[in-house]
Amino acid sequence: MSLFTDFFGGSLDRTVRTYSFPDLVPEFVLGAHRAAVNAVSISKTLIVSGSGDRSIRLWDAETGQLLRTFENHHSRGYVYAFLLDISSVHN
Repeated sequence: MSLFTDFFGGSLDRTVRTYSFPDLVPEFVLGAHRAAVNAVSISKTLIVSGSGDRSIRLWDAETGQLLRTFENHHSRGYVYAFLLDISSVHN
């Protein structure tokens, strides 16, 4: 998966969907949220999603595997951005 060859989107159906670009062939449906996904941010290897369920979820961008869930976030999650290389989270 590459930032420049893939398309990502959050949805009211509580999923994050990834597609290859430009042909838009579906790749992953990341479904673990209990409310609409309001924000998605990507890095080279990770996807972060935020939801109205007040959780933030960290996904592996290559496999679609859920790596970690952060519960009870103080907001409903509208914007997230990667500021640092957090690849050490995989360990």
